[in-house]
Amino acid sequence: MSADTSEVRGLAEHLIRIADAAPADVRQVVAKGCLNIKTDARRRVEGLAHAPHYPRSITYETAQTPTGATGEVGPDKERRQGALGNLIEHGSINNPPKPHMGPAGEAEAPRFARALVDLGAELIEQDRR
Repeated sequence: MSADTSEVRGLAEHLIRIADAAPADVRQVVAKGCLNIKTDARRRVEGLAHAPHYPRSITYETAQTPTGATGEVGPDKERRQGALGNLIEHGSINNPPKPHMGPAGEAEAPRFARALVDLGAELIEQDRR
């Protein structure tokens, strides 16, 4: 018995080409998601009388990996009032919580997921051409 596996081999080659092209494109999606979270979190926490510089401490970084990208968003403890992040987000005995990072991340999650799906569809379509 014999079987024609040329279509399976073709699909495998197609997916490998897409995967090779994806990390840089995925990093762009991750960077946009991180920027959106940073911007939203800063907006949610503006105007704190006791921490007026804190919003500017919220930053993000991305890195490309062999299989995609990673991103990290949050207050930079090296920046002015950045070390207050946990206290502001979760509150303390003297101050009520002011959730901003969690809600900003939750708000971005569906947009981020959609952007990754759209990117995958775009990469598949481009490779077919």
